[in-house]
Amino acid sequence: MGSTALSGALWLGLLWAGSGAGGSCQGKCCQGRDAACVGEGWREGGGYGTCYCDEGCRRAGDCCHDHGQACPAIPCVVGEWSHWSGCAEQCHPGLRIRRRYIQQEPKNGGEPCPALEEKAGCLEYLTYQGEDCGHEHEIKSYTGKQLATLTAKEPGRRSGNWNTVPVP
Repeated sequence: MGSTALSGALWLGLLWAGSGAGGSCQGKCCQGRDAACVGEGWREGGGYGTCYCDEGCRRAGDCCHDHGQACPAIPCVVGEWSHWSGCAEQCHPGLRIRRRYIQQEPKNGGEPCPALEEKAGCLEYLTYQGEDCGHEHEIKSYTGKQLATLTAKEPGRRSGNWNTVPVP
C-alpha cells in the first residue's frame, strides 16, 4: 500500500471517528447504571471500545461519544412554595411548615432536587376565639447558618418578629 493510500485510509478513519459512527446513544438513554445500555464505539473522553448510554456513565467515565447530545442532562424542576401552615397549637411555641413538589425528576445526571420542605418556629398569641394568651414567649431557631429569635411582648399581638443573627 502506497503512502498516498495509507494517508487516505487514515484520513477516512479520522472522518469516520469524528462523524459519530459507532457507539451511538440515539434512543438508548437508560436510568441508573444499566449494563444492557451498552454500545461499541468511541467514548466521550477518547478511546475506542465498550461505551455506555446510562446515567452512571458520567461518573464512570465510559459514556459513548454522543451521550451528551442524545441524553442531555435534565435538572430537577420544583413548583412554588405553598403558603405557610398555621402553628400547630395556639398560645404555645410550635412549628409551621411549607412545601413544594417535584414537577420534573432529574435525568441523565441533571441537577438534583432542592429541599422540598421548610420549617420555621411560630407562636400564635391569640386563641381561635380571639382572646389574648396572656404571656410572653421567646422561640429560638438554629439553622446551622444563623440563629433566629422570635419575641413578642405586646399583648394582643397575633405573632412576633424574628431577629436573625449570622452564626460564624
